[in-house]
Amino acid sequence: MDLTKTTANGRVAAYELLLHALNHEHTKDNYERHVLVLEKWCRETIEGLFICDLTYVVEVLQIIRERIALHPVLFTPVMVLLLKNCAQPLLESKANERMRPIGMDNIKSLYAELAMLWQDGSICMRTECARCFRVIVNGGKDPSILKADQVEWKSDGHTAQVTDISFIQGLLRESGALTAIVDEFRKSVDELLAEKARYLKLSTTLSELQTRNATSQEEDSDDDVSKTGNNSNRADRNDASGASTPNTAMGGSFENDLVDKIQSMKGDLIALQELIHVLIDLCLKLSTDTKNAASMCGMFVCDIAIKLLRDAATESPREPKVPICVEILWNCLESYLNQSMYYSNTLQSGLTSIDVMDFDVAIRSLRDVFLQLLMEGYRLADKDVRNEVVVLLTLIANFPGSIPYFLESGLLGDLVTYSCVGEAGKEGWGFFSCPLAKFRNFVSAFDVDIQLKKELWMLLSDILKFDDPDMIMCVASSPLVAVMLNYLEQTGQPGNTGIVNESTSLNGTDAGSQRSSTRPSMTLVDVPNFSDQNQTDDQFVEESEIDDSSVQMAAPAQVRELQILSIAFLAENAHRLMGEFMRIDGPIRIIEIILRYGSSSSTNNRSIIFHSLVLLNRCLLTSNVVKPKLVERKAIEVFLIQFESSEDESIRAQAARVMSIMCIDSVECQTQMRKLKGIRALTSTLSSYADSRRPNMGLNPASTDTEMESSGAGEGNMGDLSILAVAVLDCLWNSVAGNRKNEARFAQQEGIDALLDVIEVAPLLIRVQALRLLGDLLNNFRLVAFALAWRSAKTMRSAGQLFAHAWVEEENRLNSERNNGIICNLWDPLGSHRWPTDRPTPMAQSEISGNASTSTQSVSGVSVSSLVSKLTSAVASNRNQTTGGATGGGGGNAGLPPEVNANLLKLDVRGIIANALALLGLLNEFNNESPSVTQTLHIPEVDENGEEEDVNFSLADGPGKEPGGVKDDSLTPSDLQVISMAARYGVLREGQWWQQIFDELHSEGIVPVEADAYLISQKLEKLFEAARSVQFEQMELKDVAHKQKQAQEEIFIGHIIQQKNQQLKSEFLKKKAQNAKVHLTTKVKLTS
Repeated sequence: MDLTKTTANGRVAAYELLLHALNHEHTKDNYERHVLVLEKWCRETIEGLFICDLTYVVEVLQIIRERIALHPVLFTPVMVLLLKNCAQPLLESKANERMRPIGMDNIKSLYAELAMLWQDGSICMRTECARCFRVIVNGGKDPSILKADQVEWKSDGHTAQVTDISFIQGLLRESGALTAIVDEFRKSVDELLAEKARYLKLSTTLSELQTRNATSQEEDSDDDVSKTGNNSNRADRNDASGASTPNTAMGGSFENDLVDKIQSMKGDLIALQELIHVLIDLCLKLSTDTKNAASMCGMFVCDIAIKLLRDAATESPREPKVPICVEILWNCLESYLNQSMYYSNTLQSGLTSIDVMDFDVAIRSLRDVFLQLLMEGYRLADKDVRNEVVVLLTLIANFPGSIPYFLESGLLGDLVTYSCVGEAGKEGWGFFSCPLAKFRNFVSAFDVDIQLKKELWMLLSDILKFDDPDMIMCVASSPLVAVMLNYLEQTGQPGNTGIVNESTSLNGTDAGSQRSSTRPSMTLVDVPNFSDQNQTDDQFVEESEIDDSSVQMAAPAQVRELQILSIAFLAENAHRLMGEFMRIDGPIRIIEIILRYGSSSSTNNRSIIFHSLVLLNRCLLTSNVVKPKLVERKAIEVFLIQFESSEDESIRAQAARVMSIMCIDSVECQTQMRKLKGIRALTSTLSSYADSRRPNMGLNPASTDTEMESSGAGEGNMGDLSILAVAVLDCLWNSVAGNRKNEARFAQQEGIDALLDVIEVAPLLIRVQALRLLGDLLNNFRLVAFALAWRSAKTMRSAGQLFAHAWVEEENRLNSERNNGIICNLWDPLGSHRWPTDRPTPMAQSEISGNASTSTQSVSGVSVSSLVSKLTSAVASNRNQTTGGATGGGGGNAGLPPEVNANLLKLDVRGIIANALALLGLLNEFNNESPSVTQTLHIPEVDENGEEEDVNFSLADGPGKEPGGVKDDSLTPSDLQVISMAARYGVLREGQWWQQIFDELHSEGIVPVEADAYLISQKLEKLFEAARSVQFEQMELKDVAHKQKQAQEEIFIGHIIQQKNQQLKSEFLKKKAQNAKVHLTTKVKLTS
């Protein structure tokens, strides 16, 4: 009967009967009957096995495996039939039966039992087992059968096939079958290589023996018997020939044995080759699953693939196994490295620190294959495999342990050679690897050869990231950087590809001469417009004769791709190759490239400009010789043009960053910024940033949670962190702060107002930066009046109120909230003032970048607990913004590294706020300092001729030479409570440090000497006195606030009473008027 069409109970009975026939004591030795029964069972289950019956199938497999060990001839054919049935898709009689735990356990048990067949099995059985697994991982389809010959399975409506490949591969991994497959692959490859070595040795021995016998026969044939010879000589020859006959017979027998042995080894080699063929297909299919590929990489399958690749490439680089091994390596390494996407940086570095292969053998083998394909590979398929080998090397370069072998094996020289020899020519560098491959094999305009060049550049960039001095020297001494700059200076005209023939050098002359010596000297104003189509190519690139017979010309799109990759490579590595980059006038040529492409709106051109600015940024930070060259060429104007004209925020941010670096300790650059109206451009950018955002701080620091929710403070479109705003603030810091003329111009352009607007709406990182910049600017007492005169356009807050609210928000972020605005813990006035029953929890780093409504953080030894108010929810939102992603694209958002986030959250901004309040003179009321007043501010103005002239601005109520005694009537008692703490912030902070020292000494059991103990007690006493003074002042201010609130309530109630009295009076007058009217009517009636 057909078990696939039998009910579940019928199948159970049939399996029990089958097991009874195989295990019964009276029939267990009747092996011929067992074979017949098993063959019949295999015919009945030819369409597949049910998942619910797999427990019986596993028992049958175990019995057959035992029988094969005793009678392999009888039971091996039966096992082959059963393996074919097991390879068919499994059948489920119930919906989603495969997803149930019992069903999954049954399937995994089957796969584990099938994998046991590789243990102590013959080559034939191992091959059949490999075929079975190959069909299983393909969802039940045999890849060796044509699709036209495959019969489609038809369901009867009650059963379904399990053909989900990802599900099957997952079970293979969990069952341990994947490990068994990799072990069998390793074992089979080792056997194949050993068998090949023995076969080669025997073949060599046989060849030498046959050569020796042939030589002996030739010598015998030369000694012909002379017809005139005497009989004695003939007898002697007969004796000699008779004596040699046994040796000849012995040699022939040995030779025949060798031939027989070699023939038998040929059969074994063919069987092993077939097994390897099936296993390599199986591993290739398994490596398509990401998790399986990563697991296989951890099982060192890459070493096995490298062995097989090296063996196959020894025969021929076009061996079909070569691309398959390369693909397996690619899949495994890529999946292994992609695991780092789900882990932190620590675990990612841990993954790459593991040696997943023998890097020495792997790199040397891949180098041999790469060079073989370069020398012999002219077909498109050969070039594809060659490019894949370079991709493999790029993946291997992610492992730090592999980097030394790139240099030791000589591969680095080969990579540098073939990355630029096509453009530089054979004579362009004296250290090109020899012999060189034919240029037609790697230098052409075909996409596959262009792709090779791009992959080589990317691989070299990955290698240079490790900053190995020998590798940097190898790349820096080559013409690679000059070749890339030549690509960037292409005019886009047809026929100018930069590719030359084999005998042409880079410059057409001596390759060692400087690039700028043969190029016409040129200033920035001499650079022709990129849109000018009449310019000649030799203004930027020395033309070389192109051998059109061997090299086709690259298309403009291909040149553009190489230009983008060139500038990306230089942006990443030019600061490492600074000597060569400066030798060929790299910075000046980059400025020319920025001018060339600056007027274009193309996406590719914007990418070139962006990476050019990044390149100059890194070079300025790395070397001190770049800045003087740029200052000499007045490059500030170029960067300002890009900042003002570009619509891409990332380009504007990079331009601002480069200008900021150039203005550091450079009065000349700061003067250029002022004369070129750069301060105005930066200020307008800050104003635009502030105008597009809503206030990011609570409007009333004394509000309760309910009041904050009703007012909606802290809500709004806060967006992501803008890297443009960060760069602009940094540029203003370096170009304006400290330069009195620039500070005056900044104030004239309403820069102080823009800075305060930014503080009101910005997230935490930008707010801290703006506060620090404002603190430096307010050291110029002439600018204090501008800050005091500021009023927010959104909330009408003054600068004092803004700083007070920022203080309260910082207290909420640091978990240092004051109850009713009053400090309670006099020994820790800057810490938490909550009741001790509130238990804080430590903050996880992952919560910094997530939804941090319940985030906590330890700051300055103070533990931080949950944030519950609406104000602190806004702070948590700011915390998310500090981790917003920065892309180099048009979004202009910045992704901060985790260490920056951690340092930012540990920062206590209250010191910066206290400094700003002190510079505004708002703290002097608590310090009892006398005020002074000034009226005039001198601001230099630049006329049309570029000369400076003074312009006077009169301020009615400005602070004096030393600002003090300023009274802000808009400050509420709650704001004054903050200012009371800010006035003594230095004493409170210093006292807390001494308190921490005292606690540490006490916890460690250390008794200080008398002088130190006296000093500590004196500092703590000073802390206590300052905290007590602050507490008294805050309590008084609370009473003032309470009285003000009562007064407001009395006024409110008075207004209500007044309105009620007016209403009663109006009702009385109305009623009186009605009564008078009625009386008059009655009187008229009586008169009539």
